[in-house]
Amino acid sequence: MGKPSPSRARDRSPKAARLLALALTVASLGACGSAPDRSTPSAVDGVLDLSEWDPKSAPYVPLRGQWHLYWHRLIDAPDDLHGSPSVAPALHAPDLEFDLDADDLVVDGREREGWGTYHLRLRLPPRPLDDDDDAADPWMIAVQGQGRPYHLQIFDSEGRSLAPALRSGLVATSPEAWIASDRDLRSPLLPAKDGAVELLLRSSYFATGYRTRPGEILLGRRSTLDHEHESQRQNRLIVIGVCIVMGLYHLGLFVLRRSERAPLFFALLCLTFALRQFFRFDLFEDRFPGVESFPLHATLEYISFFAAIPLFIAFLRSLFPLDLPRAIARSIGGIAALACLLTVLPLGLAATVLDLYEPFTLLIGLVAATAMLRAILHRRDPSVTMILGIGIACLLATTLNDILHNLRIIPSRPLEHVGMFAFIFSQAMVLALLNMRARRQAEDLSLGLRRFVPGEFSQLLGKEDITDVDLGDAVLSEMTVLFCDIRGFTSLSERNDVSSTFSLLNTIYARLAPLIREHGGFIDKYIGDAIMAIFPGPPVDSVRAAVAIAQATRAINLPGSLTHTAGSNAHLAVGIGIHRGAVMLGTIGERKRMEATVISDAVNIASRLEGLSKHFGAGILVSGDLYRALTASDPQIAGESRSLGQIRLAGKRRSLAVYEVFSGDPAPVRQLKARTQDAFASALACFERGDFAAAAEAFSALSGGVHGEPSDRAAAVYAAASEHFIADPPSQPWSGIFAFREK
Repeated sequence: MGKPSPSRARDRSPKAARLLALALTVASLGACGSAPDRSTPSAVDGVLDLSEWDPKSAPYVPLRGQWHLYWHRLIDAPDDLHGSPSVAPALHAPDLEFDLDADDLVVDGREREGWGTYHLRLRLPPRPLDDDDDAADPWMIAVQGQGRPYHLQIFDSEGRSLAPALRSGLVATSPEAWIASDRDLRSPLLPAKDGAVELLLRSSYFATGYRTRPGEILLGRRSTLDHEHESQRQNRLIVIGVCIVMGLYHLGLFVLRRSERAPLFFALLCLTFALRQFFRFDLFEDRFPGVESFPLHATLEYISFFAAIPLFIAFLRSLFPLDLPRAIARSIGGIAALACLLTVLPLGLAATVLDLYEPFTLLIGLVAATAMLRAILHRRDPSVTMILGIGIACLLATTLNDILHNLRIIPSRPLEHVGMFAFIFSQAMVLALLNMRARRQAEDLSLGLRRFVPGEFSQLLGKEDITDVDLGDAVLSEMTVLFCDIRGFTSLSERNDVSSTFSLLNTIYARLAPLIREHGGFIDKYIGDAIMAIFPGPPVDSVRAAVAIAQATRAINLPGSLTHTAGSNAHLAVGIGIHRGAVMLGTIGERKRMEATVISDAVNIASRLEGLSKHFGAGILVSGDLYRALTASDPQIAGESRSLGQIRLAGKRRSLAVYEVFSGDPAPVRQLKARTQDAFASALACFERGDFAAAAEAFSALSGGVHGEPSDRAAAVYAAASEHFIADPPSQPWSGIFAFREK
């Protein structure tokens, strides 16, 4: 996950936080599973009477209360129970270590070492006459792993065994032979004739540097305890799987973008927690049943706990560096490293280090809560902070619960996996939120870039988006280039303020640009009061767009504030040049500044034709190749066109056939040019064969401007050229080419 970016107004952080809180609550309730009723009966003086207990009131009952303890005796059968228990008064149910109340069992005021046998007489609930549960769904005894060995035997009142012995580890009378274990075991019971059951639990404990954990012996129906066991196991396996997947996913995110450290720390935290869960809750010993490896997986469990704390702090600091000082994060990492080292070394200090590290973890929880509170108060991305804060709160709460449970301060159950699941879920929500934002930003960026770089560029370059275009990407293709210039705008802008000029220019472009897009073209660039457009499609599209532009421009009325500076003409006009040819479309520039453009001779010719339109007073000039394509595609527009002869454009060696399209001219001008179309062609033929006298006479007659008729600027230009060649004949043999030296 990257560093949170500033939230947008459209984010709905309170709503997202409420939805997340609801989801986390449901997930937590589902992960917790059913818990035994604390009001169930307890053993008194070595006897637990369940004859009045209704099994329907609770799924199972923990065999709590006062068991008899026969100290330093390993008893194999009820018949060997001679005399009173070795320790008085009666002890509580077997726990991690021998009971704290037995003062004579305390060694050095801390460890309770030794061996002994617990005994409990149990009376099962009576079975109704019509109840077949004992056969179909028998009673079952389940022992939760405690980190010490045990050997449980179950008998009826006559000394007959009701179930195979449950053995975990090796109960012994010396630390050399003693083997700890952390396995959960369970076994169904045969029906007891009178409902009386006797339990003999042999156990031993020697200080090895590892702490044992709270565990209970449970009685319930086989279906209930099997379901409870498998449900808890599946929940933990699911959490392990989720942690591994999320860890690898975030590790991949870090590899792709190494500048962000948050994904790395979160990945390591997830993988560390998956390792911890695997070596906890007897998952390791179940996968390797022949391996007595409690010291190994206890060490790994401790180290994973110690390492998870600095990883969590590092993850938090990578998100909110301003709210969690670097010195604190490094100090926490140093303490955790020392704890791991003391645990790995064969010093027998693992339990001592854990005793010290647990209150240290509570202190770290306060540091994390303070950092989150600072982030919230400083409004560092409220959406991310709130969602992640809920997940972190769940993780801290369940960690506190587990610490207090392990210290026997509260009667609870391990909920670490629930908190981690909530934390991962909140991170997934944050990741989804940031991905959604990134997608929005990418879409906004793409849309924003299209306002500066046409999206058609990326399509023509074979890219899905303009952001995928790299420097040097190019493609050669046949396209039509159109140049459009707003006539007289330069002088108009010189006589008005900048604000009015820009406002008018944007108003004009707002009318013209859509016409280009409607006819299949796109604008390559705005060049002050000129437009360069590209038409990848048929050539006729560009001519139709030019006609529409000419008509739309003439319909734009100048604002009143500009009318007095525009002379007698309060309307605008355009000059357009169009040519089709092979163009190279691509990106030029350098890494920090590049531009998409088209480069070819066709671009230069289109620009020269636009400049030539000023000399001929024409609205639209096209090349001969484009005109031939026009005659086949749109005879109507081709019929309202006329040849302006072979012209050598400025800077060019070869001549070019140039045609004027007057479909977009005002109606009087269009009617004049249509009426004189044949006469103009005859006069042009005289000019091209060198009959300058006849050409001058004919063009002078066509130039118009008398009796209120509109003038024909092209005829006037040719009339003047003919007069020039009469006075100063060409020095070279005449080729009929009209050369222009001005652009």
